[in-house]
Amino acid sequence: MKLTVAAVFVLVLLPNFAFGQEAKKIQEPEYIGVFFLLEPDTGTLIPLERQTPESKINVKAMGFGGGESVLEVKGEKSVVRFRADQKLEFVVLVASQQTDPQGIIQFFSLESKKGKRRLVVAKAGSMGRNGKSVTSERAIPFNATKYGVSSFRIVPVQRLAPGEYALGAPGNHDGFCFGIDPAAGND
Repeated sequence: MKLTVAAVFVLVLLPNFAFGQEAKKIQEPEYIGVFFLLEPDTGTLIPLERQTPESKINVKAMGFGGGESVLEVKGEKSVVRFRADQKLEFVVLVASQQTDPQGIIQFFSLESKKGKRRLVVAKAGSMGRNGKSVTSERAIPFNATKYGVSSFRIVPVQRLAPGEYALGAPGNHDGFCFGIDPAAGND
């Protein structure tokens, strides 16, 4: 009889204990095209530095020396910093998870120069000839997987070297910036 009472006790309480606890809900960004760092241990979303780039055209020798089209953001370094030995995962809310993330997510390293961070978008030779896009030279390869109901998780293919970086998406004119500092002990 004691075995039967114990068995009933386990059968009644075990499902309430195992299934009565609410599953941890995945946190997703509130707005489409806004990027966050995903804290891997807690699932918390950490905001990145949001900057609206300024588009500039730089010409050399009044165009005879060629020129370049550049996107610039204020400040030589982002206020949001991570270490080179940190595992970085980013999350962005998208209009549809059916869209190829490689076609809509932009991930670039930026050049720090004269108090600004910049991305050279295109270069042209003398008098505007032989113009070409050069953004692929600064593109960061990444893997993307579906995350939650309406987001993608973005993970760089390789650990990022110390420097400045930005993520972006079409439809949002802002860049989401961060910087990488040397790993602890590598200062």
